[in-house]
Amino acid sequence: LSDLSVSIKSVQRKEAKIGVGDILGSTMANFLFGLGLVSLIYPLKISFISLLPLTIFSLGGLGIFLLFIRKGSINWKHGVALLSAYLVFVIWQARWLMK
Repeated sequence: LSDLSVSIKSVQRKEAKIGVGDILGSTMANFLFGLGLVSLIYPLKISFISLLPLTIFSLGGLGIFLLFIRKGSINWKHGVALLSAYLVFVIWQARWLMK
């Protein structure tokens, strides 16, 4: 939630690069630092198959984002598409977990 707050404030101040940098930076920090720290404390046993769908969605989301920023901006239509992709992911994840 704090990342969302920083992003909204940076856009309001017309400093969108700060918001995007915050989101991407925190994503990488959470992923790499979190996994690294946890695995130092307790070795993780993770199957490749269990992470494959998440990896596909992550790479797909990154691909969509990169397509959108080619022209240097993201408009409300892009925002709707990104939120829709996230909604699809949440629904798919919920169905996957209920199996």
